Amino acid sequence: MTIQRQLLLMTLLVLLGLGTVIAVSGLAVHRLTDKFDRYEHILSDDKDLIDIKATALSVSRVDPILPETQDAMDKANGRIKRLLTGLHTSMRDKAMLTKLAGIAEQWGKYSKGIYGAIKIASDAPQDALNIPDAMYQLYLAPMTTQLDAMVSHNSVAEVQARNNIVGNIDTLFWSIALPLLMVGILVIFFIAAFSRRLKRGLKDIISSSEALAQGDLGIRIPVRTRDEIGQISQAINHFVDGISTILAEVRDASEHTRESAVHLNDLFVQLSTNTQSQSDEVMHISAAIEEMNNSITDTANSAVSATETTEQTSSSVKTGLATGQGTRQALAKINDAVTAAVNALQELDTAAQSIGTVSQIISNTAEQTNLLALNAAIEAARAGAHGRGFSVVADEVRLLAQRTTKSTSNILSTIDLTNRLLEQAKEAMNLVRDETELGVTAGERIESALSDINDSMETVAGRMQQIAAATEEQDNATGEITKSIETVASLAHHTRDEIESTHQCVGVLVSAADSVQTALSRFSRLPASNGSSL
Repeated sequence: MTIQRQLLLMTLLVLLGLGTVIAVSGLAVHRLTDKFDRYEHILSDDKDLIDIKATALSVSRVDPILPETQDAMDKANGRIKRLLTGLHTSMRDKAMLTKLAGIAEQWGKYSKGIYGAIKIASDAPQDALNIPDAMYQLYLAPMTTQLDAMVSHNSVAEVQARNNIVGNIDTLFWSIALPLLMVGILVIFFIAAFSRRLKRGLKDIISSSEALAQGDLGIRIPVRTRDEIGQISQAINHFVDGISTILAEVRDASEHTRESAVHLNDLFVQLSTNTQSQSDEVMHISAAIEEMNNSITDTANSAVSATETTEQTSSSVKTGLATGQGTRQALAKINDAVTAAVNALQELDTAAQSIGTVSQIISNTAEQTNLLALNAAIEAARAGAHGRGFSVVADEVRLLAQRTTKSTSNILSTIDLTNRLLEQAKEAMNLVRDETELGVTAGERIESALSDINDSMETVAGRMQQIAAATEEQDNATGEITKSIETVASLAHHTRDEIESTHQCVGVLVSAADSVQTALSRFSRLPASNGSSL
């Protein structure tokens, strides 16, 4: 029987024992639960009976005259009825139910008598005061006695229920303990037998493994059983057979590998020398190309710098051209403005002369008016008293004529000064107009020269850009050649490193072959390639 089947059988036995224990425990727990429920019902009934007694006694011999007696009776009556209803539902003993019905009847009569006393308290208070004592003796006292008897009966039932619970607990303990003990004994017996067989098989495996660890590949593990231990022993034996064959093949292969590795090592030494020479030649070419590339780069930088300078000069010329055009236009505007100012001054001179003519006429008129006023004053003096008023008017006219003459004289002086200033202004404006015309002519010549320079600079800039583009293309081509040569040099260097690494690996391979031969020498009774033992 295999170990797996043995363990499965042991597991089934354990599960069967545990199932039996669980079934028996379930039945015992069910019975114990019923006992606990019965015990709790008894305790609850005792509590309700005691509560009924306490509530009834709280309203015994009450004073029916007091107004709070009605409310106290209502509360007590409602509570006792609820408790009696609950007890009637929970009790199962018919004798107890009969006693409970009697208690309900006695309480009904007692509460009816108390309510009657309360009703007649206002009309016959003395009779009402005697009723509670009579009701207590007739109904309440027997009811409390009956309640005490029921509580005592329940106490006996409570003790019996408690003893039953204790007995069921003991039964539950032994119903669990005995099956578990039997299952444990069976498990221990199976484990002991299983361990003895397993220990014997493992001892054979350990002793054979120690011999194999010492390098004795001729040892084999005895196969005593058909279980997993026997299968492991047989598998190890097959494994050792395979390992012995493989090690023999490895030994032969390592010898051939060592011979090939030595030959390959010589080839890699020669290849490394050739690769080093090739790498040196490539480095010389790369240095020459790099020097040529630097020269082309300098030429390209110079061309770019010249192009930038030409562009800056062209930009400055364009700026000067725009400035010259603006200056010429400004001078033309100034010339137009000066011409307009000269014309305005001419018109102003003409107007000033007209004002002088008019002022002269006014001055002559004022002198004549002065003479007329003087004549009028003389005539008024001759008229005596009759011409006194006219004399005053004549004096005023004469004074007015004198002031007019004086003002006209001032106007003529001012006009004369204005004429002189206008002449000076016309001369200055004419001079400015002549200079402005010269400036406009010079600006036109400058604009024409700057336009020619700008055209020449644009042509030079185009040629320099072509030179720079051609130089840049040459620089890029040289850079690509340099990169290609660097790549070749890098590959040559990398190839040389790989050859050196491979050379080292070949050396390691030779050392590994020697190590394999040394390691294989530790194994004894290793089969040869033709099948004979060594």
